[in-house]
Amino acid sequence: MKLKLFSFIVMLIPILSMAQETKTVSGTVSDSTGIPLPGAQLKIEGKEIFSVTDFDGNFSLEGVTEGDVFRITYLGFQPKEVQIDSKNVYDVILAQSTDQLDEVVVVGYGTQKKRDLTGAVATLDAEEIEKTPTPNIMQSLQGKVSGVQIVSAGSPGDSPTVRIRGLGTFGSATNVLYVVDGALYDNIDFLNTKDIQSINVLKDASSSAIYGVRAANGVVIIETKSGKKNRKPQLEYDGYSGV
Repeated sequence: MKLKLFSFIVMLIPILSMAQETKTVSGTVSDSTGIPLPGAQLKIEGKEIFSVTDFDGNFSLEGVTEGDVFRITYLGFQPKEVQIDSKNVYDVILAQSTDQLDEVVVVGYGTQKKRDLTGAVATLDAEEIEKTPTPNIMQSLQGKVSGVQIVSAGSPGDSPTVRIRGLGTFGSATNVLYVVDGALYDNIDFLNTKDIQSINVLKDASSSAIYGVRAANGVVIIETKSGKKNRKPQLEYDGYSGV
């Protein structure tokens, strides 16, 4: 009888130990700046245990044991694997992955990958614009964008004449349409070249269709620079003279 009781206890020990090792872990998933990542997917490697972070980046995994590894994936961020130890709370930080992001172009009401864009669009960034010191922004595009003809007015400070692939209308309404940070303008003499972040020139009807008849002679979309968090003040001086 003692031998049978001892054998039963020996067989029961592994079952009890396995039951004691199972636990529930929880935590949060966020980016490098501390912003929570809702919708991040978590999975225990080799087991059918899944979880998805809520709106605040919180998650919970039930039925796990020490030594298990859970993998976190989120679009635009590098996947990460975490091994479960004696802790029950895990705060995971994901690093952003630039390899998964493609350059996109805003087209009308949505966005489209630049390599899939069939419309005629030319883009210039701030560095390219600042290479040509001019009082007018459009003069800095002269000779840099195919299909765009810029003719100086001759007098200092006057706006140049801009023609994008010729004329699309008859009469006096031959000016291009300027879109500055979403607002529509007929003239951009008030802008400083140093304030420009990027310029997109829409040269055909398909790319400029969203703006209607005002875009018949082409559209120039301008994005201005904006402040950035935790950036130190910077002072610049540019001086030019001529005879």
